Amino acid sequence: MNFNWTDGVIGAAAGVFITAGIAIWLHFRLSRAETTTMNENYSYLEWLENIRSMLREFADAEYQVRVWVTGEGLEVSSYSDAICGLFDDYGFDEFLSFSSDQYLLNKEQIGALEIFRDAINEFNDTQPRESDEEIVQNPRWADVRAKASAALSTL
Repeated sequence: MNFNWTDGVIGAAAGVFITAGIAIWLHFRLSRAETTTMNENYSYLEWLENIRSMLREFADAEYQVRVWVTGEGLEVSSYSDAICGLFDDYGFDEFLSFSSDQYLLNKEQIGALEIFRDAINEFNDTQPRESDEEIVQNPRWADVRAKASAALSTL
């Protein structure tokens, strides 16, 4: 087999095109996360930050006692406000579907978010309506809080 200088040039050019293609794909993937929208109100990164903010609220026992139960501080929220914020205002189920379908989050992140979602849905479906204080003190709620914290740590 004979090797001449044109084989080396063609091989090098192919390597450059492949490297450039990977760089373009990576740039497209990262810029898509910045510009992809849930609707006309949010970019994907804003949507993600809103979900993170809600997860912080669900994961923070001190915040829940201070704001939901005693009403101290400047924040105004409750268990019902947090549920509505997550599922209605920020479309948590849609966020999960979109993030998975568009490969914007990895399997570990999607899995942790789904575990949290399932835990909070189960809590809502099987728990009689309680006051915010009773919810915060409920041992089953501690499990939901832990799953929120675990999901948040993956993001």
